Amino acid sequence: MNSELRWSISYADAEGMLARLHRAANVQQATFRARLKHLKRLGIPLDSSPGRGAKILYFEDQIWQWAIALELAEFGIDPGAVAAFISENWSSELLPRFQQVMKEYSTKLDDDQLLVVHPNLMQATWSDDAAALGFEWIRSSDQRKLFRALGNRRTLVVNVAELFRQLGLAKVAVQSSRKPGGSVGNSS
Repeated sequence: MNSELRWSISYADAEGMLARLHRAANVQQATFRARLKHLKRLGIPLDSSPGRGAKILYFEDQIWQWAIALELAEFGIDPGAVAAFISENWSSELLPRFQQVMKEYSTKLDDDQLLVVHPNLMQATWSDDAAALGFEWIRSSDQRKLFRALGNRRTLVVNVAELFRQLGLAKVAVQSSRKPGGSVGNSS
């Protein structure tokens, strides 16, 4: 586990945060929970298999994994492709950027990090040189680079800084609505 990560939460709080982020009200809760469980079966979040019935805490980076998986699901990307994307790129590319976003948020830097994804899901099945989900990072202030990326035939953009901000708000809302003694984990 990375020493820069600051908190962990229960499954109930993790589900509550992510449901709030995606406006999954009580009516949609069962469907949303099934989506999270499906991602867990696919290995997202990474390193989260404690065994049947064991209580587990989810660390900050695991919540980010779920969050980015759900963002890509909003674009209709197959959960298997999303799980492979996260698994292949988490340690080397995605986690360092999320940590950078976290630091920039604490210093109030107003230049959002955008995850720009170029899906090649069909092409990747028959071409050795095409990643199923190619991606790049672009700053919101770098309009020339952003416009060039948007000129690609297929481009998806996730504002990771805004995702981080909304996750923080969802965490506060969930933890403030919790009954005393309801969840374990440290908060900061």
